[in-house]
Amino acid sequence: YLLAGFIRCHCGRARCKVSFRYGDYYKCNGNKSGLQAACHERHLKLGEIDSLVWEAVTRGLSREVLMEGIAAQSKSKAAELTPKRERLDSLNDIIARLDRKIKRYLDKFGDEENEKLADEAEELARSTAGQREKFVEERRRLELELKNHAFTEEQLSAILARAERLRRKVMTGKPTMAQKREFLRTLDLQVTIGLRGQEMKVSYILGDITLPIESASCLSRLGML
Repeated sequence: YLLAGFIRCHCGRARCKVSFRYGDYYKCNGNKSGLQAACHERHLKLGEIDSLVWEAVTRGLSREVLMEGIAAQSKSKAAELTPKRERLDSLNDIIARLDRKIKRYLDKFGDEENEKLADEAEELARSTAGQREKFVEERRRLELELKNHAFTEEQLSAILARAERLRRKVMTGKPTMAQKREFLRTLDLQVTIGLRGQEMKVSYILGDITLPIESASCLSRLGML
């Protein structure tokens, strides 16, 4: 069946197929008598969920939806990175202050004839330089994180091109179940059914980006048991 290995319950357990005389359903693996901390989520009609996810995946690979998803993720990520940008500004100030401090030590005592004072000044400058290096290393890490957050035009073009190739592949003709599953495996699809089946979260990996396709709240209209 289509979502074997891709669909999970909100409790973290996989959902698997169960058949009744009136149809096939996805049930939570924790929905068994005798299991400790058993999950009591309702079963979901297999064919209806398969169709909903397949439609979401193929629609999610269109250029328009992809660009919307990338923009939304970038906006969300930018908000998450705000504290790091503020920390980076703070680090720049700290490093500048330490630079001025080191310069004062060297300017004031660098030509000191008193050997003891000169040694003390050198030790203070060395100690301050050690502190500075730690802040410089932290700044370097933050700059790299912030740089890697933004997609280059080349990366974006590669993501869109790959999405278009995949979409054409599955939209041409009638793919078999095996072909559909291989397609979902390529995307590393993840489907999570929320508490009491109130929502469904679908995400996939495309190149260097993980995107949510949608958070559907329409499961209440689907078959449950």
